[in-house]
Amino acid sequence: MLEFPLSIQKKIIKKFLTDKKFAGKYVNYITTKFFDTKELKSLYKAFKKYFLKYDKLPTIDALEQLVGADNEFTLETLQEILSLEIQEEDFIVEQVQRFILFTKTKEAIINGAEILSKQKENVNPDEIISIIQEVSKIKFEDEGYYYFKHTKERVKNIKDIVKEKIATGIRDLDLKLEGGLGRGELGIIMGVTGFGKTLFLQNFAYSAIVQKKNVIYYTFEDKEIELAYRFDKIFSQMTLQQIQTHQSEFISKIKRLYKKYKSRLLIKWFPMYQITPYYIKSDIESLRIKGFNPDLVIVDYGQRLASPRKYGDRWQELVMIYDLLSTLAISLDVPVWTAAQLQKQVLTKNTPDLLHAAGAKNISDGAHVVLMIAQTPEEKSQSLARLFLAKARRRQSRSTVKVKIDYDTMIVRSFNTPDKFTKPKILKS
Repeated sequence: MLEFPLSIQKKIIKKFLTDKKFAGKYVNYITTKFFDTKELKSLYKAFKKYFLKYDKLPTIDALEQLVGADNEFTLETLQEILSLEIQEEDFIVEQVQRFILFTKTKEAIINGAEILSKQKENVNPDEIISIIQEVSKIKFEDEGYYYFKHTKERVKNIKDIVKEKIATGIRDLDLKLEGGLGRGELGIIMGVTGFGKTLFLQNFAYSAIVQKKNVIYYTFEDKEIELAYRFDKIFSQMTLQQIQTHQSEFISKIKRLYKKYKSRLLIKWFPMYQITPYYIKSDIESLRIKGFNPDLVIVDYGQRLASPRKYGDRWQELVMIYDLLSTLAISLDVPVWTAAQLQKQVLTKNTPDLLHAAGAKNISDGAHVVLMIAQTPEEKSQSLARLFLAKARRRQSRSTVKVKIDYDTMIVRSFNTPDKFTKPKILKS
């Protein structure tokens, strides 16, 4: 095991407390296990919680207010650490990087050994490879991308890029999106209250599950169990009354679904306006360390997040939130679906438009795909709706997909597809 003298540990703490760039780069990798004493562990834990919540370094006053209460560090320890002089900065950074690579490699070896011991002759090589690849993705320097140097590699991976898109399950929409939402892309579905934003997001999640993808679903309005009941109807394609009267059949369906696809769905509820996109990023990185690696992230929905920076105008804060969700998708290399609420008069029109939706264009600037749910009263009475593809980077946009909705089972399909829901196909571009 790598060991660091207490003097080095204290200087590393000071580096975190005083260098925002250093903290932003390493805070999600370093845990309290790095430090030996209860005081240092407690101080780092308090710092990390503050930094991830507010996206800034705590002031001296803020740190002093953290002394005592549930924290186990003293004012004397804090003052001692802040007074330290760091002359060996390069050495400090090198030691932190060594520790991160050591712990991540150790975790990969242990996880790989567990898989080998459990699966024995029926080992899935992709699981072992993905564990090793997670370690290889760790990089500490922002080298950039040399265009000519990586030409062969880029061309070789074109098929993989198409294959890695996650279909929405709405066939006509997936055709226009050339397979679905890709890694590193943010998709926003816009609608007014009651138009089915959550319904569509849950269908996107279900589609990912049957493509053998892991999904994490962040919710702020509906509690976890409430969303789970809605997923029950989608996964089983049974009404709530049918589930109540045929419980054994329902349980068997869910078990068969899990056995067939081996996917995992994690639902996490947080109070509205309490967490930022930075917190979600940190949470997903923590889940990856624990062995749950989401292939699709759903945030239901962005307007219920807190902004890490406060402005006088809520719309400015929302622009920042949605831009950060786009950055989250890119940095974690996963597709992210979220939603946004708009004014009713915009989305009852035959052809809705971002330019005429108050604030919509601003919050969608960083998005790769923007869908607008349009529905007239007549269409709603017929269980129909239209998805207007207002934006689609590198794809066909400004077109409409007609859908039909089974409100009893919460299933959404393309208008021209059969009533029986089938597994989404990976579409060729």
